[in-house]
Amino acid sequence: VTVTIDFGDTQKTYADISASNAYLALVEAAQTDKLAVKSHQSLGGIAVDGVGDFLTSTTYEWTFTVNGKTSAFADKTDIVGGNTVVWKYEKKK
Repeated sequence: VTVTIDFGDTQKTYADISASNAYLALVEAAQTDKLAVKSHQSLGGIAVDGVGDFLTSTTYEWTFTVNGKTSAFADKTDIVGGNTVVWKYEKKK
């Protein structure tokens, strides 16, 4: 699995991540650079509150895609080898 973490002004790509879902892929990729992942359990699944110093706020949020497709909760989104997971810190729509 390949994981890209896009901080808005910079991005980093991590190859050969072995995780079973999109959330665990983020955690494993972030640990490579010693970045803390902050999250909480919501009604539907785990919600990401921050990666490193980039925290969810009233104007910015963390979103993700797997192979270009969005999904609601990363811990409920299974991934397999060959998948591409992109996490983006972006302005709320």
